[in-house]
Amino acid sequence: MKRSLELGSFDPETRIVRVHPVLDQPFVPRFFVRYVLFHELLHAALDGQEKSRAGRRRHHGPRFRQAENAYVDYERALEWQEQHVGALIRSARTGKPVRSLRTRVREVIGQAWLFPELG
Repeated sequence: MKRSLELGSFDPETRIVRVHPVLDQPFVPRFFVRYVLFHELLHAALDGQEKSRAGRRRHHGPRFRQAENAYVDYERALEWQEQHVGALIRSARTGKPVRSLRTRVREVIGQAWLFPELG
């Protein structure tokens, strides 16, 4: 079972940024999609500029982390990701959209109204 999900990527050869289609759901807040896009665009902006001591490309080096931490919704985005990554992984794996809490509450209220004997 897959326990991680690549929400975005940057291809240095084609210079293309991709965002996973699982983020194209009403459940996912815009501020989070903006953060994923910002993260990938940082890769584009800093591509190849940070090297390890062995001369290898560093994807998330100190300069990258400093710029990422300056993003206005950084903490909020990480918190949202931590809380919802499981639902995103399940959605990507099953192809079924994530049902928001609001949707579930409406369903329960609707069921209680239609079928009071079940409440």
